Amino acid sequence: MSDDTETQEVAAEPEVSIGAVLREAREARELTEEAAASSLHLDPAILRALERDDFARLGAPVFVRGHLRKYAGLLGLDGDALLTRYQAVESASDPLPSPPTKRPDRFAVDDGLNWPVVLAVLVVLLIAAVAVWRLWAQPAEPVPVETDLSLALEAGVQPLLSEIEPTLLPTLRSRAPADPAATDPSPPDSSPPGASMPAAETTPSPAPAAAELAPGEGLHLVIGFTGECWTEISDADGRRLFFGLAAADQRVDVRGRPPVSVLLGNAAAATLWIDGEPWRVPPDQVVNNVARLRLDPPR
Repeated sequence: MSDDTETQEVAAEPEVSIGAVLREAREARELTEEAAASSLHLDPAILRALERDDFARLGAPVFVRGHLRKYAGLLGLDGDALLTRYQAVESASDPLPSPPTKRPDRFAVDDGLNWPVVLAVLVVLLIAAVAVWRLWAQPAEPVPVETDLSLALEAGVQPLLSEIEPTLLPTLRSRAPADPAATDPSPPDSSPPGASMPAAETTPSPAPAAAELAPGEGLHLVIGFTGECWTEISDADGRRLFFGLAAADQRVDVRGRPPVSVLLGNAAAATLWIDGEPWRVPPDQVVNNVARLRLDPPR
């Protein structure tokens, strides 16, 4: 009898949560939250939300699954097993709605229509119409702050980027803007101290450090932003010059060995200067407000 009781007590113990598994694995590797977040190029708040099972804070399930897989890979855990457990948690947190209560016969209307079905169809059609209108009538929204661009690509941007071939732009000498009156001819770095666009901090690249550029060597790229824009910049040596979400009124000022690769998640909010001259992004390099460029000026 005592053996059966002990077996039942063991079986009744709750399963360790996903967040506890991640936290124990991180502590076993003697990693701090900040160190783990730096290795993954993520905000530490994302890892804290994962370790506390606060998945709703991370947005849509596609972002949660992407963060879980990356974190599990860093900690040497079975990512598929964690995703299976997350799927079960997600299904349990979204139970099926209870069936509607049948109306009393004295309120029944025998009009030959199934009104609950009709209303459901109307709601679906309304949601679809709003989604189509937002897709075609509104500019694309920037990627959220707490997400990695790779997750956004998995969510639907990748098919659009695949339509753009990253070709070398033929020349950068004729890079005057289409509307000179709408663009300041002087580069942003000529603004006085205290200007509204502070210089951005760049995220270090995991690639091996390349040789330092001599003063004046390489391509000098300055980007000013009027709205939030996910931005990635790297040079021919494989150095990641900038990686992150640029804020409105921010300025990114980098120098790298050409060709320099640039990805703009909200191209309409970005203004470029190359070697001190304003340069306009070619319209044929923009799809759904996402631009992927490869800058290689003639020497």
